[in-house]
Amino acid sequence: MKKTLLVFLMIIFSLGIFAQSREQIIHVPNTSDTLIVTIIDTLLLKIIVDDEVIVQNPPNVPTSVNPLSGLTNQPLNVTLSWSCTDPDGDDLLYDVYFGVNSNPPLFSSNQLNETLVLTNLNSDQLYFWKVVASDGQFITSSPVWNFSTEDTTTIVIIPPISGGQYFVNNSVTSSGDGSKNSAWKNFSNIIWSLIQDGDTIIVISGTYLEQLNIGTSGSLNNNVVILADGEVIIDGQSVRSYGVNFSSSNDYVTVRGFTIRNTTSSCIDMEGGWSGSYGAYRHSNPIVGVRLEYNKLHLTNSRGVLAKGTTRCTFYRNTITTSTNTSAQTDGYFSQASSFNVWDGDSIIISNTNTSPHCDGIQVNQDTSDIVRNCYIEQNNSKTSNAQGIYFTESFGTTLIYNNVVNLTQSRSNAIAHRNLVIGNGNVQFYNNVVFGLTGASHAIWATEQNTPPIVRNNILRCLSGTFSTIVVTGSNTSQVSHNAITGGASVGSNVITGNPLFTNESLKIFTLQLNSLCIDSGISTLYNLDKNGVTRPQGAGWDRGVYER
Repeated sequence: MKKTLLVFLMIIFSLGIFAQSREQIIHVPNTSDTLIVTIIDTLLLKIIVDDEVIVQNPPNVPTSVNPLSGLTNQPLNVTLSWSCTDPDGDDLLYDVYFGVNSNPPLFSSNQLNETLVLTNLNSDQLYFWKVVASDGQFITSSPVWNFSTEDTTTIVIIPPISGGQYFVNNSVTSSGDGSKNSAWKNFSNIIWSLIQDGDTIIVISGTYLEQLNIGTSGSLNNNVVILADGEVIIDGQSVRSYGVNFSSSNDYVTVRGFTIRNTTSSCIDMEGGWSGSYGAYRHSNPIVGVRLEYNKLHLTNSRGVLAKGTTRCTFYRNTITTSTNTSAQTDGYFSQASSFNVWDGDSIIISNTNTSPHCDGIQVNQDTSDIVRNCYIEQNNSKTSNAQGIYFTESFGTTLIYNNVVNLTQSRSNAIAHRNLVIGNGNVQFYNNVVFGLTGASHAIWATEQNTPPIVRNNILRCLSGTFSTIVVTGSNTSQVSHNAITGGASVGSNVITGNPLFTNESLKIFTLQLNSLCIDSGISTLYNLDKNGVTRPQGAGWDRGVYER
């Protein structure tokens, strides 16, 4: 009886009977029943049937279970969960709203479960979410909750310190001997002659208005480590060229966990010995074995890292961002006349809007046999050139580029480019990259003037509007181009999947694959059997296309 009355009541509301009055006496057709229906408020109805009161209630307000609102340092894979009941015992369906804005968009609709699994969230990001419960008659919304994810770019894993320890602390009154209880006050007070292979210099949290000039070397497998303890900011105050400066005599040094900003040339300068003219640069007496790890570099009028004449250096999980309004050359990395360097897990977001010179994520000129892997590079400007994601020119040997996401949100420049392999029989290989968000007139992968056909496999190239040049290779030789997924441009090579690759959530930059994506298990095996998160490939019947294995 109750359900029949509610259906009838919905018809009444649709006819607008309550436009003039909040109470009506209504005869139910084909029955002897008379209803007295009262609107108590917009979410509650009272129905009197033959003196029996029937009240239809909305669902109760949903409450968050995990994560509780306001929690910080949440993992990048999290399961949202909530609890909700209905006073009338009605079955409930849920709409979940989730995003980076305080008024989050709809993320999942009409779900029965009170949980929602999210994976590969952004590091150090504030997220908002709410749940709307429906009993088929009424809806009730939760408040907007929020949580923030852990900052994985600044999680500094400190290995056991086997060598000596020295300390720098600019809060001390006067400089001491570098011991824990008598720290050096400034970088300029460091007595570099004391530092031996494997020693660690620990810099205590604070803002340092000076340049750190490295004055020592370690040895193979025994680096000298310069470690930020807490938040250590090196501020160039827009007058100093560098935050950290290496010379050709500074080998096997690790710099870990610093925030560097407001420099005029580059946040970190690494210039070893190199010589030659354009097209024939070579290093001599290079900087060897340096590791830059977990540093945060903010570019206002400079590059992030300048590496000239370096070899076997590693740039690991550094975060580089730019000011939104600058005319300086703000490449994340600029490398030249170097060899066997590795970029691994870096996050580079270029957000300036009026740059006239280069502002590439990674720009490499005449290097030998470098590797770029597991990086996230985002271009947020609208330049039509010189705003590339990854750009190699006139390189030697074999270059490997795999498991990277290049997100050109506005830029119409190249996403990944490698041109002019000038000598030798090496080549360039592109595996399991994602190029996303292009707006046309761009090259997703551009590999021209190569001595041997480039290898392009398992990549996902997705253009949201317009068209773009998907894969351009030397002489249109696509013999090594296969198993890519392409949206918004020409299908190049063999075994191409076209159409939407079905990323988990493009607006949130979550590039894992939905379960029904055709990119799952449809790739081709390569030598590189770990995905961007270190998950072993394959997980199913075959390798997935794109950066993440499902």
